[in-house]
Amino acid sequence: MTASAVHQLLAEVGFRNVLWPAPLGQLWGVVGELDGGLRLVITCMPSGSGFRLHLSPAIARDWLLDVLAQNGAAEIAVVTDSLEQPHATGATPWLALSLGAGAIALFGWVISSIVR
Repeated sequence: MTASAVHQLLAEVGFRNVLWPAPLGQLWGVVGELDGGLRLVITCMPSGSGFRLHLSPAIARDWLLDVLAQNGAAEIAVVTDSLEQPHATGATPWLALSLGAGAIALFGWVISSIVR
């Protein structure tokens, strides 16, 4: 199955083209939502003599593999990507607190120099 045939298959099951321009090397990308509100992003990247699909979030990998297998495209490689943001470290609140305290001190210094 070709990359354009997979793109058409995903469009038929309710996915739509991404609204942002495709990054260099990406063939196409689609976004969609499964029942229950799970949003998926699937992109197609060239790989050797063929292509591979990148999927996020990873928990939908089995669903995508089932859809591909039911439509005769079980041989397509599916790679899972993570779009989740890394968790903040414990130092982040201290950084915000120190910036806020510095801003208050600067504001106080400006006001005191204007009053003089």
